[in-house]
Amino acid sequence: MPMNTTHTPRRYPIRPALRTKATPLMMPPPLSPAAPLPPAPDRLRTAGGRLDLAAQSLADAGNLLLPHDAALLHALCVQNQSVRTIARLVQRPVSSTRRSLTMLLRRVISPEFRFVLQERRRLPERMRRVGLMAIIQGRPVRQVATELGLSRYAVRRVLVAIRAMANAPAREQGAAA
Repeated sequence: MPMNTTHTPRRYPIRPALRTKATPLMMPPPLSPAAPLPPAPDRLRTAGGRLDLAAQSLADAGNLLLPHDAALLHALCVQNQSVRTIARLVQRPVSSTRRSLTMLLRRVISPEFRFVLQERRRLPERMRRVGLMAIIQGRPVRQVATELGLSRYAVRRVLVAIRAMANAPAREQGAAA
């Protein structure tokens, strides 16, 4: 059977891009660790307090996060904007924005993130740099390896060591109980 080589027109027109009067996401002003954060609305607290932890991490991490991640967290946790509003601001579909925010929240509330943030001054140089780039900023292993001049395997070994140190207090508490 010969293939149809003629082009059939679309039945429905392509949806035009969303046009909003919203302003693009701007880098949030630096937060001082002493400044109290405004409370999240009640509908967002049902997420198990994750947004409160993320807001605290935003205050702690400040300028260590990549600017886009800091702006997303600021819009979600401090300005209490909905995912739909944030998606309009960054001009991306709601589903991909929700996925990005979920991955960002998981990274920010993880024990590894908190460990690197608290212990970064005491960590050895290589571990500190890998932890800041891979865990705090969320960069891929390949990019971290290229920028630091390490092999991907060496970066993964450092990340395994960081995860083990971050989860050691939880294991010790479980063994003591």
